[in-house]
Amino acid sequence: MHWQVLEKYLEETVLEVFKALDISSFRTVELAFIKEYCTVMQPLAYALDILQGKCFMGFLLPTLVLRTKLTALRPDLKLTHPLVDAILTIEITAN
Repeated sequence: MHWQVLEKYLEETVLEVFKALDISSFRTVELAFIKEYCTVMQPLAYALDILQGKCFMGFLLPTLVLRTKLTALRPDLKLTHPLVDAILTIEITAN
């Protein structure tokens, strides 16, 4: 939800901040990367929030579909394939 608001104003707000600070702005490809990064990390962050809170079995299923969500996102991504691949290949090890 927060990303939707940020996405709407991201580029213009970032450009205004850089202009006010009199420094060079992000290039178009850098802004595109930031947007894709947030798109990829949002489902992961949501799943971690659920698991770090009071986790009942009813909350576990949405976190398990993270792999499905990321796999579905992958074809539309241009810059963050390695990030998705890394997330999908993480193995959980017990200490």
